[in-house]
Amino acid sequence: MTNGVYRVAYFDDAINHLYSIEDYLIQVGEPQNAFDFTDRIRHTCDRLSAFPQRHRRRDDVDDGLHVTGMEGKVTITYYVDERAKLVTIVGVHYGGQNWETMY
Repeated sequence: MTNGVYRVAYFDDAINHLYSIEDYLIQVGEPQNAFDFTDRIRHTCDRLSAFPQRHRRRDDVDDGLHVTGMEGKVTITYYVDERAKLVTIVGVHYGGQNWETMY
């Protein structure tokens, strides 16, 4: 996405996380709610194209890792490459997953 200054890209793992969240929510609820929720996650990720540095860095987990949340249910992890003006979404974690052990 190129709305802001930075491009936003997704690692395969992050895309797989999105599909897993969607599949889980379809199983436990209404499919349309699942689709709407994952659309909001994607929108949150894409909005990182403007001001990706505003969110907390977690160098204690991995050097350069940034973390933001969505609706108190999702943790989004990403890196910012200043030279390439690129935000890379590396993880989308749902519902209290212990994401810190994944890095």
